[in-house]
Formats: sequence, C-alpha cells, structure tokens
Amino acid sequence: MYKTFKIKCFIKRVFYLTYRFKRDDLFLDDYKRCDNYETLLREHPQTRIQSELDEKRKRLLIAVTHNDIQQVKALLDSPRLYKVTDRNGENLLQIAIIRNNAAVFDYLLSLEDFPLELVNSDKETALITAVSGGLDDNDYYFAEQLVKKGANLRHMEYLTRTVWYYSIKNPRMIKLLAETGADVNTWHRHFETPLHMACRYSNDEVVSILLFFGADPLTKGHEGLIPFDIAVLQKNRFQQKLLFKYTFDAFSQFKIKWRILLKLARQQSSLFEKFDQLVMDRSTYSMMEQGELEELLQLDSKTLKKVLTKFKNVVRWFLPSCSFHFWWKKEDNILEKIEVLVKCGLEDEVIKCVQNTNTTLLFHFLLKEFDEPTVTAITCYLLSYDLRLTEHDLQDVYEAYGYCELFKIMLHMDVQMEMKRQQMVPSFIYDLTWDFKTCRRKPYCFVNVEHLLYYFSNSEINDFCRMACGDKVSEKINRMPQVPSLVEITRNAFRKHFIHRYKIKTAKQFFSLINGLCINDVYKKIITYEKKIY
Repeated sequence: MYKTFKIKCFIKRVFYLTYRFKRDDLFLDDYKRCDNYETLLREHPQTRIQSELDEKRKRLLIAVTHNDIQQVKALLDSPRLYKVTDRNGENLLQIAIIRNNAAVFDYLLSLEDFPLELVNSDKETALITAVSGGLDDNDYYFAEQLVKKGANLRHMEYLTRTVWYYSIKNPRMIKLLAETGADVNTWHRHFETPLHMACRYSNDEVVSILLFFGADPLTKGHEGLIPFDIAVLQKNRFQQKLLFKYTFDAFSQFKIKWRILLKLARQQSSLFEKFDQLVMDRSTYSMMEQGELEELLQLDSKTLKKVLTKFKNVVRWFLPSCSFHFWWKKEDNILEKIEVLVKCGLEDEVIKCVQNTNTTLLFHFLLKEFDEPTVTAITCYLLSYDLRLTEHDLQDVYEAYGYCELFKIMLHMDVQMEMKRQQMVPSFIYDLTWDFKTCRRKPYCFVNVEHLLYYFSNSEINDFCRMACGDKVSEKINRMPQVPSLVEITRNAFRKHFIHRYKIKTAKQFFSLINGLCINDVYKKIITYEKKIY
C-alpha cells in the first residue's frame, strides 16, 4: 500500500511539473514578444496579481523581522497573509518570537482568528518555539501569552519535542502549564511523564510543583522505573524522601526493584530501614537478575551483612539462578563477600551459583585483571565450592602462565571436554586419548606448535612443525637428534603401559595415580610433560 501511494504521488508531481514548465515557457515566449514588462502584465492579469502578492509577502516578512509595527499593520490587511512563512518555514508568530519582537507579537495575538497552531518545517507551533528558546524573561512572556490565548498544549504529545519537554527545567513555566490545566501525567515518546523527566534532571522545585498539581508517582516509565527509582539512581536525597511519602505508605501495595533497594543500601540511606518495616506484609520484590547480583557483591561487607540480615530469604530464593561470571575488580574483594554469604547460612545456594558460573568468561576476566597468585587463590576457593572447569579454561591458563601451579591443580579436577583447542602441548598433557595423527592434517588450527619440539623428536613431528611454522623452526630441528632419545622412548612406553594397566580414562585419574607413585619427582615431571627433554 505504501509503495502504491508513493507511485501515485510521483505521477502527480510529474504532471504538475510538466504543466508548470509549459506555463512558464508560454510566459517566456510572450515576454520575448512584448516590448516591456507592463505589456506583459496587461496580457497576463493573473501574473500581475501573483507578483503583487509575492511582493507584499516579502515586505511583510521584513517588517515582522525588524519589528516595524506600523508597516505590519498596513500590510496585514487580509487573513490570506496570516499564513505567510519565510524560507525556513517559520510563520509570523515564530519569527516575532525568535527575534524577540514583543510589539509585533502582541499585535498578531490581538488579531481575531489569528491561527496559533501553524507549524514550521519541524512540525513545531509558536508555543513550542517559545518554550524551546531557553525560557528567559522574553521567552516566558511569549509562552505565557500564547497559553492564555488558548494555544494547544497537547501538540506533539507523543513525540519528544513537547511543551513539557522544553519547560521541564523552568519552574515558572511548569507552574503556568499546570495552572492552565495541562495534563501533568501526559506521556512523550520515551514513555516518561514530566515527573520522570524532572527526576532525571534532578530539579527539586519542579518535582514539588508537579506533585502538588497531582502528578502520579506510581506511573512506570522507561525500563519500568517509577520516579522514586530515578531519584535513587540519581542519588538525590531530597527527591527520595519527598517521593517516598507519595509512593509508599502503610496501605499501598508496591513492587520495588532489587537494584533500587541495593542502591539505597549502598548510599547508606535512612529509607532502607523503612523498607524493612513494610517488607513482611505489604511489599513484594521483583526477581533479582544477574546485574543485581553484581550490585549486591559490590556492597561493602558491613552493608552486605545488613542486607542479608533483613532479606536473607529473598537472596536465598534468587541466588541459585545466578552465577559469578562477571567482571571481577580488585577493589570489590569478591571472595570476602562470598564468605559473608556462606557465614549467613547460604552455603548451598553459593554452591549452585558457583556451578552456574561460565568459567570461560570468569577466567577471561581474572587473567586480565589479577596476577598469577591471586588468580590461583580465587580459583582454588571457587573449586572448593564445585566450580566446573572446561577444556577452554586449561587452555587459557596454560597460555597465560604455562605449566604453573594453577594448571597442575586443574589437572586434578574433572574437566569437561569441548574439542575446541588452540594450544597443542596442553592437549597432549590433559587429554590421554589425544593422538598426534588426528591433528596433523590441520596444523594451522593450533598456535605454538613448535613447542612440541621440547618433548618429541622424530621425523613425523619435525615435518608437522615445518608445515605449521615454516622456516622459523628449521634451525632448532637441525640441532635436534635424528632419533628419539632414550628418555623420550621410556616416557612414551611408560605412559602407554600405565594407562592401559590401570584403565585410566581421565587426566584426574592419571595425575592422581602418578602423584602416588614412589619415584623421584624428576621422573614424575618427565612423565607428565612438566619437564622439557630437548
């Protein structure tokens, strides 16, 4: 339907332009035949009338622009001229407002039936032009007169550029609009009322005026926020106390977001204590999401204990559905906060929360933010609460720190295999079923392939490394022995016999049994690929 409409409009436009060009061509032909311009106007009386009207419009625009009230009165002798606009689409009233020409403005308003709702190219009326100018004394005068004259206050109500939108920072204009009868609960495009906007701009006086004239404090705006929520997010203590009286009382049923409640606790607000008095019988709480868990753990330990003392059952309800895979910062001291949760009797919930953690994201953040000892301490702590590791985690830790203490600890844990490998050497370490022949067809899928030369020396490995790394490994290959050393042969034979003899399936079983063998530590390091041979 829309395409059909556009085609029809295009066809009409073509016919109009064709007619106009033919008319202009006839006019030019007549002009060429005429001796002077007066003869042309006599032969085309309509052209004479149009020319005089255009000249009058130009003079009228100049008079309004220069505040020449006498000239305006002389020229504005017909209602046809009420709708004159300049090249920017501004009408006479808008030009007078923009130029601060009060005399012309007053005269135009005094005219009977002068249209107040004419719009410019931006679909804005004279009232919108007045209130969008910053609302100094002159702009307020123009807006006040237009409102008293009966200008439409609901123009563009559901768009961004409303009268309320431009007036929200000016208490005088807000009071004028409210006293005139404008709807204080009107919406604009972003689904917010004037009270929402006043709270976002932290204008205390405007908030007080709107509440006095009946603004609804329970109206939900963008993201389901009520004005009280916005005041909390803006950290405005005055508005918080004022809106709390209008929003919550002993007879109301209300629903507050956990994020807002935790913001109050973090701001050490006295209103947090008042929620405790109402929570048991008259209030309900929205479900806490992952973001609110982060907000909870960003509280200091003292405030966290206070929150858990009052809302332990609520935290117990939502915690198993969350996880700890968010950005860990040094100053947050997350382990101390988790310990607070455990000491408050939420150990089972913490375990479920740890099990839900996306370890790929967790290690991505930890390895980027902390040093090796801290990452090791945090990982060991979470492993004690059943943190579930994946193959990707071992790859990341090995890439960051090599065959470190944390990597050895992770080898003794259950690891979920994903077959998404980038490092060649750790694959040989933790995957007992990993066969070199299965990966040699795709050498470019791996990084640090040349590290295999520290553990293996045979023609097949050498050719694989040359294919994957090129000439940069040629020098090392030339210096290596032509046949495997006795240590390598013994290691490979022992691993194969040991795995087959005890029917070992996982790295956890293998490394646990190796640690229990009564052999020298050097031999253990060779068997587990911790010690390099070449």
